[in-house]
Amino acid sequence: MYMYKEKGFTLVELAIVLVIVGVLAGSFLTTLGLRIDTTRRAETADEMQVIKQALYGFAMSNGVTHLACPDCRDAACVTGANLPNDGLEDRNGAVCDVDVADTAAGSLPVGNIPWQTLGMAYSDAWSNRYSYWVSDSIVDDTNSFQIADVMNTANINTRIGAAVSPVTTAAVAVIISHGKNGYGTINTQNAANSNPPAANIDEVENTDDDLTFVSRLQTDAGVSALIGEFDDIVVWVSEYELKAKMVEAGVLP
Repeated sequence: MYMYKEKGFTLVELAIVLVIVGVLAGSFLTTLGLRIDTTRRAETADEMQVIKQALYGFAMSNGVTHLACPDCRDAACVTGANLPNDGLEDRNGAVCDVDVADTAAGSLPVGNIPWQTLGMAYSDAWSNRYSYWVSDSIVDDTNSFQIADVMNTANINTRIGAAVSPVTTAAVAVIISHGKNGYGTINTQNAANSNPPAANIDEVENTDDDLTFVSRLQTDAGVSALIGEFDDIVVWVSEYELKAKMVEAGVLP
């Protein structure tokens, strides 16, 4: 009678298999994570273009040609019956409630996109509110802005390495998603996220509530000690683009 001895894997062989499986799984998860981040950025960028179009629609359809005020981020900003971070534009008569009084730039209407007023999505793909700045020249809901008006505008810069260069000095509205890291914005729980580290100099520029913003290529954390991490997505409306849209729509002569 023959005795058959079953042959199994040795511990060494099992260890090798587990290492291979771990490497493959890690590679798959890394690739999956990158694909998810890429998809979320693309979806957010597309949604921001829709928000931009909604701002045009708002300006065209309210009798008096003007843009919506921001939704205040802080209760101290609100002068009416609204709440901060409720998605409704906050204004004090013909002007916006002011979230920041900047001694260098004057009073700035800054806050969140008034998503409920515009009928838009309330957050980006990472569950953070969109930041929104709008020129005080175009928010008066009692008097339409005109083609010949000289408007208060913001600057949009970009960066290549250490070199900063202007993209436009004629922005009258700016929409910002603060990306995956969400630094400096309000989340959908209406809590303030952490401020960007000082090393992330361009993300700091997009959260310091002045009249200069930065739009540039994404850089990951730790990539450059000189310029720091950057994953903001920035969309803006230029003065001349807005005026052209209003003329095209027939609401301005």
